Parts: sequence; C-alpha cells; structure tokens
Amino acid sequence: MGHVTQVTIPRDKRSVTPLMLQQSPKRVSEPKILSTSIRPRRARVVLSGLASLALLGCATAPDRPAVSSYGCMVAVRGSVPPQGYDKRAHCLVSAGIAQRCSVVEADLAGLGKEFSDLFSSGDASWDDWRADRVGIRCAKRGPDPELLAACCAEAGY
Repeated sequence: MGHVTQVTIPRDKRSVTPLMLQQSPKRVSEPKILSTSIRPRRARVVLSGLASLALLGCATAPDRPAVSSYGCMVAVRGSVPPQGYDKRAHCLVSAGIAQRCSVVEADLAGLGKEFSDLFSSGDASWDDWRADRVGIRCAKRGPDPELLAACCAEAGY
C-alpha cells in the first residue's frame, strides 16, 4: 500500500478518508447532500401563505362596516335582526360577514363562536358550523337580505 493523505473539501468542510482515495483512484467527488433545499422550500411556502393571508385584508368590500376583522364581524352581527332559530341566525350572520367583511373572516367568526361555546356555558354544535358554511355559500347569491333569507330557508335554516 502506498502513502495516502487526507484531502479536505473546503466548501462544506467534509473530509475524504484514505480508504475512499484508494477505492476510487480516478476522481474523488464531493459527497452528495440529499435534499438540501427542503427547509428553505418549506419556509418559502409558509411565508407565501402568510403573505396571501395578509393581502386578503386588502381586498375588502367597499361597504365594510369596520377596519378590523373583529369590528367588522361585530357590526354585521349587530345588523342582523334577532332570529327565533339559532341555526338561522348562524346562516344569516355568516352570509353577512362573508359579503361585508370577507369569506375568511366569516369562517373565523364561525370557528371562534364554536370554540367560545366549547369553553364557556354555550352550546358548541357541529350543526352551527354547517349553518355557517351554508350562509357563506348563500352570500354568493347577492347582497339582497331577502335572497339571503330565502337561501337559508331553502337549506333548512
């Protein structure tokens, strides 16, 4: 056996052992790094998602009743007359929030209400969430309150 020295590859500070040099006399290649871009790629996806959510706040309805999400939700909830049926109120309020604030805020309001009910004396219900979702779909029919009421009634709310 001849004399073999250890070679250092300066870019990533990995070393080649003497055994590696003996086995491959032609050329010593740099060890491959599998998937070095997973973390940066994941970070880009997360950052672009956050940027998209931030931009959703910029695309708001012209008759938005308040600047903040919470203020908008509260203002819309206050504008809907009291309903005798809880699910109907969920449907109408979610439709109003989807139209006058945003669909994302309507989803957040529905989820927030159910989480609040879970941890308080309220009655958390999967049916409430379904009524919220129907209201968001009804919001696409138009801004007329009678259309919204008819849509919620057609869905059973």
